[in-house]
Amino acid sequence: MACLKGRITKLEHDTAGYKTTLVCPECGAEFVVYGDASLQYLCWEWERASGNKTSRETPEDVALLIEHEHDATEFRDKATGEPFVGELFRGMGRMLREDVPDLSE
Repeated sequence: MACLKGRITKLEHDTAGYKTTLVCPECGAEFVVYGDASLQYLCWEWERASGNKTSRETPEDVALLIEHEHDATEFRDKATGEPFVGELFRGMGRMLREDVPDLSE
């Protein structure tokens, strides 16, 4: 875990000045986020899914993504049109929501 914590700290340092505008494809809402928002979002998602606590608070700008009514993993970077969490995690939020039945059985 210490190695992962060190990597997260380095990424936060390296992306401290980054500013990104994300767009919800469903309603067109725009969100301005700072740093590596995808990393912060995935940390929050891991914390929620695992029930474990991380040593960091979720930044306010990322909390707004989480609180939005539509799946944040579908949000796109306004400048590039790319999914902000990358293709691998796209749609993940919809699968992990509590109000969606588990059909894996």
